[in-house]
Amino acid sequence: MYLQNNLINVKDLQNLQSFANLKKIDLSENQLDSLPSGNVLAGLKSLQFFYLHNNNISKWQDLQSLTSLPAIMHITLHSNPVCAIAGYRHFIVNSLPSLKALDHFVITDEERIEDASFGYRFRGLNEYMKLHIPDYLNEKSAEQHLFNLEVDVYRLKRIFERNSPSILI
Repeated sequence: MYLQNNLINVKDLQNLQSFANLKKIDLSENQLDSLPSGNVLAGLKSLQFFYLHNNNISKWQDLQSLTSLPAIMHITLHSNPVCAIAGYRHFIVNSLPSLKALDHFVITDEERIEDASFGYRFRGLNEYMKLHIPDYLNEKSAEQHLFNLEVDVYRLKRIFERNSPSILI
């Protein structure tokens, strides 16, 4: 579901739980100032990618509602006021066990394991962990979108696996 640049507000999202098979939602650049409750997001049982960057999300409670997403792999929240809150990344990374990437970076073992240090290559927010977020807005067919989504899942998992000492061991 690609809904970026549509001036959507939180009231427009109250029936999202009806889309239990949805795998990707792009709500970037909509001037959202809050997110639906955890009850609404919990209904998105298949959601893997949730793009929320370039909005006006500013409340800590909105981050907590994201913890209701059961299958989420990648969330983007960069360029929202909430990202300036101390502990933003730490909270998201450690509250969503299925999450593999946040914003432009794959999550590392060092970010999940308290006091772990595996060297620069495995450190969070470094170039090895940088993730390209493709724009599929110009794709014509649903089949191509689904194929691209599976490619994104594959790439994300491979980057995570190649840069995880616990998996490598």
